[in-house]
This record gives sequence, C-alpha cells and structure tokens, in this order.
Amino acid sequence: MPDPDLRLIESFDEAQQFMTWLGERRTWLAVDTETGGLDWWRERLRTVQIGDTETGWTIPWEMWGGLAKDAIERYTGPTVMHNSKFDLHFLEHNGVKYPRHNLHDTMPMVGLIEPAMAKGLKPASERHVLKGAAQGGRALKSAMSKGKWTWDTVPINLPEYWIYASLDTVLTARLAEKFYPIIEAQYKRAYETEVAVAQVLCDMETRGMLIDPHYVADMSIWLDLQEVDLLGWFRDEVHIKNPMADAQTIRWFQSNGHQFTKRTEKGNLALDSEVLLDIAASDVWYSPVAAGVNRLRDLHKTRVTYFDAFMEFADDNDRIHTQINPMEAITARMSSTRPNLQNIPARKHGKMVRDSFLAGPGNKLISADFDQIEYRIMVSRAGEQNLIDAINGGQDLHTYMTSVVYGKPYEDVQPEERGVMKNATFAFLYGAGNTKFADMAGISINDAVEFRKMYSTQFPAIDHYARTINQLGATQGSVVTGYLGRKQAIWSKKESYKLLNYATQGEAGDVLKAKMVELSMTDAGQYMLLPIHDELLFEVPEEDAEEIKNIIEDVMPENHAFHVPLSVGADIVTRWGDKYS
Repeated sequence: MPDPDLRLIESFDEAQQFMTWLGERRTWLAVDTETGGLDWWRERLRTVQIGDTETGWTIPWEMWGGLAKDAIERYTGPTVMHNSKFDLHFLEHNGVKYPRHNLHDTMPMVGLIEPAMAKGLKPASERHVLKGAAQGGRALKSAMSKGKWTWDTVPINLPEYWIYASLDTVLTARLAEKFYPIIEAQYKRAYETEVAVAQVLCDMETRGMLIDPHYVADMSIWLDLQEVDLLGWFRDEVHIKNPMADAQTIRWFQSNGHQFTKRTEKGNLALDSEVLLDIAASDVWYSPVAAGVNRLRDLHKTRVTYFDAFMEFADDNDRIHTQINPMEAITARMSSTRPNLQNIPARKHGKMVRDSFLAGPGNKLISADFDQIEYRIMVSRAGEQNLIDAINGGQDLHTYMTSVVYGKPYEDVQPEERGVMKNATFAFLYGAGNTKFADMAGISINDAVEFRKMYSTQFPAIDHYARTINQLGATQGSVVTGYLGRKQAIWSKKESYKLLNYATQGEAGDVLKAKMVELSMTDAGQYMLLPIHDELLFEVPEEDAEEIKNIIEDVMPENHAFHVPLSVGADIVTRWGDKYS
C-alpha cells in the first residue's frame, strides 16, 4: 500500500477538500478520537479523526466540531473504530448522533482471529498492515515529555500529535479490510455479539451506578483509623517502623530467627499472604506479627482499591461510570477499571463494599446471576450423564458429586463436605497440580492425590474431556467453543493445562454477553447497569420491579444450547450488598 496521506484541517479550503474526499467511494470509513483523558463524562473531546485505507484527517473539535458531526451523521456506509465503546462515549456525550447500525470494530476482529495476541491498534497494525506503526506514538511521547504537555494540553497543530492521530484511522481501515472477510467466514456470530455488546456496555456505563457518598466516606475514615492503630502497635510494641515495607518486616523476622525460603520471580525473598500464614502457623510467638501484617495490607487495600476509588470516580451526581472492558482477558470475559468493580471479594468485605451502591429515590436494584454456570457448561460439554441427570432432576450439583465420591446418601452430605467438593471442582477446572489442588480444596496433599483418583474414577467423562482439551492445548494451542464459535487460546502450548479453564470461562462469558444483547431488546434493557462475572445488575423503578424481574428470569437463562439448563436467580434489593446478607 502507498504511504498514508495524513492531514490536519485548519482552514475553510481544507474543510471543503475533506467534504469532497468524503463523497468518494470506499469500503471502510474509519473514525477515531483524541481526548483530554480517559473519562468521557469529565474530560474534553479534542479532535475527531476520519479516514480510510489511504487518507486520514484530523478535525479539531472546538474549531470544526460541526464539520465532524455532520460528516458522521450523514455518512450512510459502514464505519469502523478500534475499541468503539471509548470513542462512542466521547462523540455521543458531545452531541453526535452516531449511526450505530453501521458501526464495526477492529478490536474484536483482532481478538477473535488472534485471541492470544495483543489486541491494541498499534501492535495489531505492526503485525499485519504497517511496519513501524508504533513509531508515531514514540515520537509523540518524546515531544510531550520535552514540552511537558499532557493529553489535555498538547497543541493540536503539533505535527507529532495530529500525524499520530490521523494515522490511527488509516490503520483501522486497513485492519478492517484485511480481517473482516475472515470474520464473515469463520466468526460471524461471535463478532456480531461483541459489536452489539460493546454498544450495550456503552449505554450501561452512561447510566452509571449510584453510591452512598456518606457511607463511602465513613468507611474510608474507619478503615484509615484501623490502619493508624495497627501501625502504632507495630511501631511501639514490635519496633517495625513501616510494616508495609517488605524489607523491614523480613529483617525483623530474620533477626528473630525465622528462615525464609520462598522467593519472588525477581529473586527477592517473598512475603506474600501465603508466606505470612505459614509463619503464623509455625510459631505462636510470630503469629500476631504475621497476622498483623496481613490485616494491615487487607485494610489498606480495601480502603484504597474500593472506598477511596469510589470517591475519586464519582461524578457530581454521585454516580460511578466504571469502564467495562469487553475483551480484556485472554478468555474474552469482561473486566472493569476506573474503578475495578469485577474484583470485589465475594466473601471477605464483600457485603461491606457492595453496600456502597444503592438504588436511587423511587428505585430498586435487581441482581440476577447464573447458577453454577461454569460447572454446568463443563458437565454438559463433557457429557457426564449422571451429573446431567442430577442437574436436570433438580439436585444440587456439588451435593450430588459429594454423595457419589464419598459413597453416602445425598441427604446425609454435610455442608463442609460439599464445600470441599466445590473447591475441588474449582481446582480441577483450573488445572491445578496436587499442591495447589490441596490448597484450594482445604485438604492435605496426600488426600488431594487420593481425591483426584476418586474424582477421575467416579466422573470418567469429565476426566476424558479434560485430557482431550489438554491435548488440544499441547498440540495446537487452542480450541473452538460451541456457543458462539469462538477460538479459545492459551499464551503458550506449555500452559495446556489452563485451556479447560479458559474454554469454560470463555463460553460462560459468551452466554452472558449474548443474554445482555437479548435483554437490551426488552423492557429490562434500559435498566442494565453492570455485568460482574456471572451476574447482571439493574436499577429499575420500584413499581415496575416485579415485572422487570420476571422479564429477566424469562430471557436471561439459557435452556437450549446445553444438555443442562443455565438457570438464573434474581433478587430485588435496595443496596447491592443486601443480596449478600
């Protein structure tokens, strides 16, 4: 391909040239934005870029925003972005009525065809459409450093800036031209779901989740006071000035006779929670110090990661617009940032953190989540008939598996035995070795070895399925999952033991995404707020809560694609944490 023709619009003549160019025939029109930051609700839209495989234009928003708006709204052909949700937010927040029905996205194209490769525009372009695609970014970074500019202050007419911006549209159009025929031939359903779910997520993020600012501030202060008290104890009683500094704490334990053996990947002595728990168990005298370090870390992380972050990212109406990344993980499951709401713990502090979120006046929250979705998918794909029959017969999966492995009546299974089985099944799904398996199941290594033998004997179809997936990972590094026809890959064939987990997680994520798209076309869609793992959160008018709950429970389950139903339970609550009481 010829070198790209990159341009900056600064005059009426250049604007006319752009409109003449826009009227030419092309397969793909690419659209991009440059902004003052990552948060569409509080940062500036600075430029809009429009281009094709040969030409890219940068349009300053403050001077020529009407030109960009008119060009986008009037264009009737297919348009394409890379990570469309980000640009859609900024454009629509600034008044652009984007023709979503014709919008495509090269990020899911890359992610579907090359799931184990970097999905970013520059690395994908380097691999496929333009060697040296990342050089402009490095030149801009250097210029911004010299000028001490930020993304909000760098001059638009700085050549390194507008050339970098214009080029992105050319790269996007070229990637679409290369990848879309493959998408249509091999990944059409998965791609259409990814494009649709990005637009659903855009709307969900726009609504935002309401926090209780007084509760959040109070919890932050309370946790901080707990930290201060504990730091004082370390300083005055233990004589460790800063127990958050690993080096100081390690020296204290060494000076008192403890020998460290575990090291980090960089070769330093390790002081993670596992090491601290081992120290606490090895000597009664060490126990309060080791437990205190763990508690201090826990207090600090909870305060900073959640309550302080909630205050930082709340808008003027006390709503948080977390950024949901639709294909962040290698499994293509969703994640979230600014702030991270995906990693709120299920148990420890889980209710306390979730209580930060509540329904607005006159509203209720509905939390709907799948029942044991990953286990059920694994059982179905493996074709383990007694487990399929048990689930279809209404029996609890983990209780039934426990009764089979331990050879005892279903009704005699104890909660702690069920817990061991649940954790053991998780460990099996994650491809854990004996040591990790024992740790996750809460049993000894010898018991873990015997347990795995019994597991494989009692559930031979699951064992065979796991071995088959493992072999595919070792030989070809990927497997195609059935629900959307997505290729699930691993980073390296040496990690073949991870493929069962990745494939199962990925398929569970695909079910959730497909159901989000279905729900978006019902009366419940306008109320969706957040996907969290296998859960969807809604905020609905109180008088409509039961009706919307019925719609969710009718649409969200998947009753046909697997040998067992992927059932859903929904709860109407005032605070998100109420579900976890």
